[in-house]
Amino acid sequence: MEDFKAVILHGFSNEEALTIMRAVKSLGISASQTAFATTTPTSLQWKVEYLLEHLHEEHAMMQTRLAEQKKAGH
Repeated sequence: MEDFKAVILHGFSNEEALTIMRAVKSLGISASQTAFATTTPTSLQWKVEYLLEHLHEEHAMMQTRLAEQKKAGH
C-alpha cells in the first residue's frame, strides 16, 4: 500500500466533490494511483487504517477493470 494515495471527502455535495476530484487530478500528482472517496455512515464508524485498506482494494479492482476495458477497446 506504500504507493497508494487517497483523498477522502466529507460534507461536500456531489457537485463539489467532483470539482475537488477534477482539481486534484489536474495537478498530475499520481492521479492513476489516487483513490477518491466520500464518507458514508458506515465508513465514518471505521478506523482510518481499515478505511484505507478498503479503498486500496476497491481502487485496485477499478484499475484492473479499466485496464481490461482498454485492452478490449472500450
